[in-house]
Amino acid sequence: MKFAELLKLKSLDPKKMKLHLAIGRPNRLEPWIELSKGGFKGWQERQTQKNFNRPLILSFVYIGKDEWLFAGMYTSDSHEIRVGIYQYQYTTTLQEDYDEYIGRLVVRFEKNFRASYLRAEKFVEKLEIVGIYQETYVCDPFPGYSDVCISHETLCTIFRTEETSWKTALSSVYGIYLITDNRNGKHYVGKADGNEGLWQRWTAYASNGHGGNSQLMRLLKEKGDSYFENFQYSILEVIIKSDNSSYINAREQYWKTVLQSQKFGYNDN
Repeated sequence: MKFAELLKLKSLDPKKMKLHLAIGRPNRLEPWIELSKGGFKGWQERQTQKNFNRPLILSFVYIGKDEWLFAGMYTSDSHEIRVGIYQYQYTTTLQEDYDEYIGRLVVRFEKNFRASYLRAEKFVEKLEIVGIYQETYVCDPFPGYSDVCISHETLCTIFRTEETSWKTALSSVYGIYLITDNRNGKHYVGKADGNEGLWQRWTAYASNGHGGNSQLMRLLKEKGDSYFENFQYSILEVIIKSDNSSYINAREQYWKTVLQSQKFGYNDN
């Protein structure tokens, strides 16, 4: 289904719209992060050029692989010129049309050019609806392997919703990961070398909290299942999928030695 068909249902004229395909630079996922935090409207209103010279703005944010998440429809009410990098400060109003789709509706569009502020009548027919999430987006997109540090609650949210950027990133690599018990500082070092990499391994922790690890199972039996709410998850090392098992095992042992997780933590061996 084309997104243009939704516009026709509301008798909206694309010639009165600017299509904003928001993609941050240098952080391409910045608009997505702002949408998840509730700050997209303010982020969009700061512009370096007079980009919103039509009454309506139809906004999408980039989420990867030629896919874009609907961020709302806005009226462009006014603008003022300011000194600085953001020379144009717009005042916009979020419209009620399609509110139910914000953060849920995904379209596919191959943007093979730099421009992000487009005449809607020329491009809206090319926006193909590929899906609608059951729930509104509820967590930040994948921040990069070296910046992963999430709570158990966030882990469960990511896996429950199969959040796209996390699933793509975690399933594409093997790795050595770290679980930290925030109550006592103890560590568990683990490896992920299944077909779906870190995504596959962390699915188990989202499901039951212990992932089949004997010490963690004993801990939860002693403390109660809700104790896994104290766990924090991070990535120590990313390993490409072409590396063999002996190398992965060696790197896992290296990190166990560095963090003393066998002597002072939750690793048995």
